[in-house]
Amino acid sequence: MVRNPQREILAYLLAGGRLTVQKAIQMFDTTELRRIVSRLKDRGFPVIADKQYGETKTGRRVRFNEYRMGQDLGSLQ
Repeated sequence: MVRNPQREILAYLLAGGRLTVQKAIQMFDTTELRRIVSRLKDRGFPVIADKQYGETKTGRRVRFNEYRMGQDLGSLQ
């Protein structure tokens, strides 16, 4: 069976999951999270990007997005 990361990511987000690019690579074997989120938004899904901050192994401060599904899912039903 052929994997469909977009479908898997949508199901994960609808179930309340949160994803970063790194987590999507590990869980869904895709480096295309930003593109998939863009497609989902184009289809009307209320995906929200929360800004997060962290540090690299060398101590450099970095900013990244953590994606989650918004609360307004009633209009999609």
